[in-house]
Amino acid sequence: MAVARELSARDPDDPQALPDLVACLEKLAQAHRAEGDLDTAIGAYREAVQIARRLLETRNEEAQTLRDFSMSLMRLGHVYREAGVFEHARDAYEEGLALDRRLLNIVGELPQSLRDLETSLRHVAEIREQLGDDAGAAAARAERVAIGERLVSFEGPQEG
Repeated sequence: MAVARELSARDPDDPQALPDLVACLEKLAQAHRAEGDLDTAIGAYREAVQIARRLLETRNEEAQTLRDFSMSLMRLGHVYREAGVFEHARDAYEEGLALDRRLLNIVGELPQSLRDLETSLRHVAEIREQLGDDAGAAAARAERVAIGERLVSFEGPQEG
């Protein structure tokens, strides 16, 4: 972790330094989460999200950066939810959903972008329901079904 921080500070122009730092922070957060230390995990995920946000600002809607940022927000949402901080989980999931929509607009309807959007919609529906927003949850589920139907046209029906 210290090495990743030092490298990103030493050479801020290195295009891989900040993504590497995000990856290190997320691994650190995962380890703390696995140990049940949710507060420390949240702190590491929040720092990873802040860096991912900075990366997005400097990389002009680059598709992979959008996706990575969305995934960081989803992970932050998961740990907030696990910690019982549902409003913050909702905010993280909703922001990730907005990024997935932007990504879909940039890359088009590719299976991965549709799957990412479908996954975000599932998390948004679940957290909205958990917070008592039944109408919002139903809207997210309906959109998720529509996305799922579009995915079937790419991938064919799934067995099981």
